[in-house]
Amino acid sequence: MRKIAVIILAALMAACTTPAGQGADTLLRQIDSLYAAKAYQQTLDSIESFRLRFPKNVEGRSHALEVWQKASLDMTRQQVGLTDSALQATGRQLEMARSHYDRNMLSVKRDSLQARYDVLCAQVRYILMKQKEYATKQHKNEKVTPRH
Repeated sequence: MRKIAVIILAALMAACTTPAGQGADTLLRQIDSLYAAKAYQQTLDSIESFRLRFPKNVEGRSHALEVWQKASLDMTRQQVGLTDSALQATGRQLEMARSHYDRNMLSVKRDSLQARYDVLCAQVRYILMKQKEYATKQHKNEKVTPRH
């Protein structure tokens, strides 16, 4: 009697869980909606969660990689714009500064912002290069593998 109860309980638990593919599809839809809403950091966090939860879902991970690249690129471009604005504002403040101390502090801030701006621009170039490599790789794979 006890064995039957355990078997029934196991069958009920199996029936109540969702298939792995369904959970992956739901999370991918959520990732797409977060990206569409321009919630880039949440998009990247969700993709990281997807990678951990569904490590064998190749098609989903491929789609997630594309979204990861686009979200990273958009987020970095957004940061480039903000950094450029801060850099220009600091340059104007530096021109108007009177005291030696203020000029030195603003020069340090300007240099820091310039370094950040340069790194962000390099990051944008790197992401664009990786997107191009990925697209080329996908194009070659599609040519080699016939679809039936």
